[in-house]
Amino acid sequence: MRNTVIRAGLAAVVLGGSLAAWGLTTGTASAAAGPIALPESAGIPLPAATVSSPGDMVVDGPRHRVLISDADAGQVVALSYAGVRQAAVDVVGAGTMTMSPDRSRLYVTSSEPTDLAAEPQILGEHEIVVLDVATLTVLERYPLGRARTPTTVVPAGGKLWFSYREVGGYGNWGSIDADGVHVHAASPIDIAQDSLLAVSPTDPDMLAVTGRALTESDLVLYDVSGGVEREIARNSQGDDGISNYSGLTFTADGKQVFLGGYGGKVFRSVPGLVLDGIVNMGGFASVDSTAGAGTMVTDTWGAASLYPPGAVTASQQWNFPLTGRYPYSPRTVAWEPGGARAFVISYNTIGEHLFWELDAPAAAATTLTLTGPATSARGAALALKGTAKGIAGASIAVVRKDLENPAGVRLPAVPVAADGTFTVSDKPAVGGTVAYVVSYAGDALHKPATASAAVAVSRLTPAVTISGNGVVHAFNSTATFTAHLGATYKNRTVEIWADPYGADQPNRLVRKATADSKGNVTASLALRRTTTVSAVFTGDARYAPRTVKAVAATKVSVSTTLVGTYKTGYFRKTVNPRVVTAMSDYPNRKQKLFFESYTGGKWKAWRSAVLPADSTYTLTGTHATGVRYRVRSAYVSGSVAGDSVNYTTYGAFQYFAFTK
Repeated sequence: MRNTVIRAGLAAVVLGGSLAAWGLTTGTASAAAGPIALPESAGIPLPAATVSSPGDMVVDGPRHRVLISDADAGQVVALSYAGVRQAAVDVVGAGTMTMSPDRSRLYVTSSEPTDLAAEPQILGEHEIVVLDVATLTVLERYPLGRARTPTTVVPAGGKLWFSYREVGGYGNWGSIDADGVHVHAASPIDIAQDSLLAVSPTDPDMLAVTGRALTESDLVLYDVSGGVEREIARNSQGDDGISNYSGLTFTADGKQVFLGGYGGKVFRSVPGLVLDGIVNMGGFASVDSTAGAGTMVTDTWGAASLYPPGAVTASQQWNFPLTGRYPYSPRTVAWEPGGARAFVISYNTIGEHLFWELDAPAAAATTLTLTGPATSARGAALALKGTAKGIAGASIAVVRKDLENPAGVRLPAVPVAADGTFTVSDKPAVGGTVAYVVSYAGDALHKPATASAAVAVSRLTPAVTISGNGVVHAFNSTATFTAHLGATYKNRTVEIWADPYGADQPNRLVRKATADSKGNVTASLALRRTTTVSAVFTGDARYAPRTVKAVAATKVSVSTTLVGTYKTGYFRKTVNPRVVTAMSDYPNRKQKLFFESYTGGKWKAWRSAVLPADSTYTLTGTHATGVRYRVRSAYVSGSVAGDSVNYTTYGAFQYFAFTK
């Protein structure tokens, strides 16, 4: 939540880190980096129908919108990040705004104008309005009466605390609880006008109060946890060269509080209010800070400056267009929660308003590296070394991804040392590829970054076997294969795959099952080609994947038939025999016919022919009688057949002879 709303005269910076190292010093805050000239085209015009008189501004991060108080229109307006009006709620004389710590409620000061022309003057009604941030509907109203105009409001110690200005210019402060509105009848501090209030972002029971004085006022810290303020520390202001006090807030870490006005700011430590330092600056328009990101300050001279935590010099400055016709001057600034971007509203001399988004202001590229061992034993200590550029002292998030945690499990964050190094230590209980991902979320000064490294963590080799290797099977026969799985950690699933020889049929899953009590999984398969049968264990956290294979050799189907015989096995010598063959098909497959003759008491090769798989071969020539012949077709795997998808297969012999 924003801890203060600043209207005029405050020149300075909200610093997220300690300023104690400065001592009692003064200085002029100026941008260390070269100014960035914003082009006029970067500003989004806000016509009067959108916002007529922008005042205070807060960012509703979850809904990606900016809430702006518009006093003249009597509304709180919601704009998208692109400056488009999305919604509005009527709040008469809407002024300063503050969100609750959980960012669910918006507290708005409401002031009805006084009719100065009336005799006597008619005083307006004033109140604190509580809105639901999500719906922009009114939840509660706390009337303050006609005499008290609220100027700031903050939640602290279970109450709402508000400052107000009375008729005549004097003011004070008070609180609102379930019993109603309570105001201070006599101020416990020296107040010339109304009060300035701020609540610590780290201690919701600590309230800082001072008077909006022209010259000097006491600065007091209160503990408001008991419902009634208890003074913690007090210090008198006025000897710091700063006047016209108009802003009070805490640093984002709650370690300091400062009072600002014309000429600069005074920083004092919490809780003792010991002077830490003075920053002398010129005029300002508005300021807002985000924890870890620093502070964005606008000034009436047309610039916005970013101050890193713990620095008195701005890290970056943006200059708004200053042309003869359109000298733009930034007024209101607000950070998106988390510091991803800042929004600024500016005006020009002819009364126009522009809406600016400074995306990740001054963010420098952050480089992360991570290296580790290529391999490691499971359960052994390992260390990965990393480097981070420019973010010493930051925390690096670590996520480990492994087989049992594929989405990742978060490990303890590791700090970045002063030299930019960090170390990730772990003892991975899971084997396989273990990935370590380190990341830095970034802030307004540094962009997000990530790096990763993978380590091959050892696993045991499981015992896996498959039956049937080398067995020759008849064509179209059914064979049963048994896969056996030995000891594993958690995974007991076995897959049996069949990959027929040849490029036209894919490897296919035959069965996937949990091994039985003996560690076995069986599958049956009809074989038409030689097939590689694989048993696949995909592994688990402690046992590595393993695949074993068996080759089931498979014959072809082949037949040989003699055509033209006048009786079984005999041809007339005047007839040319025809040999008809049939073989299980495969593209461009060849068969080989073998002819043999029986002479000298032995079968001897006589002739042969290579033919298409299904063919009719006619035996021509002069046919000798009294000689015995035989013929058969064969599939000879390899170059003869033209393919190797089956096991070499010889068909049965057909016997014949010639007669007169």
